[in-house]
Amino acid sequence: MNLRIPAVVLAASLLVPGCVSTVQLKSPHPYGADLEDQPLSWHHVRLKWHWPEEQAADWPLDLLIADRVFSDLITEYQSALPLWRFHRRAARDTAGHQFSFIFYGSEVTADAIIDDINNNELVNRLLEKGRLEDVHVTTPGDASELHATSDSNWPDKLQSVWPMFIMGVSQSWLGLVETHADSPPRLAHRNVDALIRYYSDVNEEVNEVWNQYAQHAFFHHISGVFGYQPVGLRMRF
Repeated sequence: MNLRIPAVVLAASLLVPGCVSTVQLKSPHPYGADLEDQPLSWHHVRLKWHWPEEQAADWPLDLLIADRVFSDLITEYQSALPLWRFHRRAARDTAGHQFSFIFYGSEVTADAIIDDINNNELVNRLLEKGRLEDVHVTTPGDASELHATSDSNWPDKLQSVWPMFIMGVSQSWLGLVETHADSPPRLAHRNVDALIRYYSDVNEEVNEVWNQYAQHAFFHHISGVFGYQPVGLRMRF
């Protein structure tokens, strides 16, 4: 499937006895699905942002669309989405600044999600304002294979389990966005500029959490799961 929309994390919420969470996510987005033996394949929903040559990438746009559009879609279709993730990128090439929602699901689910995006008020308003240039959907060549969105340079066994890891990362990031945007202004979707200003503040807050706590909260604990074994690092991301 290679559709075009006209111009238009493996993690679950766990309740542990004796532990009380002081933060409530808008939705826990649990892993798990009731798929009734439907054939599954990967689908990439790619949003290309307008990125003037003389300006820096407008990263808060990713947070706006994740919180106001994709969070609700994940909640609505969670029983049919065993695996999903986000991908963010910005480079001065033909792809430019894109935010992608990548999910493993049936054609029926994919068609429903695409239709919802086509008819989303905020998406269409961003297109009208010229902040969003294009939304399109693609599938990888071996879309039905679990490893289809993993790096082909990795060992096969790593390719097959990496989607679970990156779903957990995506869920954690979305949760940070949601909890820092827990008091959004009472703004209609048509007030795009005010929404972007609000999510610019949210972006700064999430970035500060990453800057201050990623070493312990993410890297240290991933290392712990793997028994603190040595790793080879290249200082390039």
